[in-house]
Amino acid sequence: MTAGLCNSGKSVFGIRGARPCLISHSLHECVQIDLLKEDLSEVFEFIKAQTLIHSAWEMTPDSYLTNPINFKWHEISVDLITRFIDSGGGKVVVTGTCAEYAWSQKMPLVENSVELPTTAYGESKLKLLRSIQQQNIPYLWTRTFFQFGFDRNRNKLIPSVIDSAYSGSDLILSNPGDVRDFIYAEDLVKCLILLLNKDSQGVVNLGSGNGYRVDEVVTLIAEITGRTIRVSYKELSESSSFVVADIGTLRNLIGNDVEFSLKIALEKVIHEKSLTRGFPKLIGESNG
Repeated sequence: MTAGLCNSGKSVFGIRGARPCLISHSLHECVQIDLLKEDLSEVFEFIKAQTLIHSAWEMTPDSYLTNPINFKWHEISVDLITRFIDSGGGKVVVTGTCAEYAWSQKMPLVENSVELPTTAYGESKLKLLRSIQQQNIPYLWTRTFFQFGFDRNRNKLIPSVIDSAYSGSDLILSNPGDVRDFIYAEDLVKCLILLLNKDSQGVVNLGSGNGYRVDEVVTLIAEITGRTIRVSYKELSESSSFVVADIGTLRNLIGNDVEFSLKIALEKVIHEKSLTRGFPKLIGESNG
């Protein structure tokens, strides 16, 4: 997203954790700061930013949904936003999650659907949204659905299925009838940049608006790779859940500038893996 904002003419001052900064652009500066330990008051006073884009959070694979440190992130985020506003900052942009919603209904989720998080991750994010709304400041809160891309957690559905397709290892998945809304990381970034450039405000779902069953995703990846996936399913609940975004608000704000296709996105991800991890090329791909 940083590169896209810089390319659109915006100056971006980045604050990163332990990972190295890979962005090289005349409109970009970056510093390494541990948000859980360090005070950003002096940084905000120095840069005098107009907009704060806050996407840092606890994302440790296998534990981020339930880790109590989510509530520490909530506290740190409230302090971060307060210091930003006190320094003269204006708009706050935060990446939220579909885990803030109740997952009990069988229809697409709109921005005013019932909110009933069942994880520490969803609960802490929703608490932060409530804090922002009480401060009466300009804000954009995006609710990301099931994001996937080149560097996502390999224990999540799509990366694990792709890895199984090429390794031939057995795969055990739960609840094959669960329906999820998957959004490609590149498409998500495009949506975010459009929303920022249009100065959008309020809560906005970031999904594709398309729902796929778990077993449909497995079948699609098998078709793309041309490989047999050895998968078995176990039912962990009596009824399947349906978690799909209603993207009417998103479309009203950005139009049809971003098109969503799970098949095309999966082909891109698998092609990238063939380049970086030595997977065989897709059927029909040339060596040129």
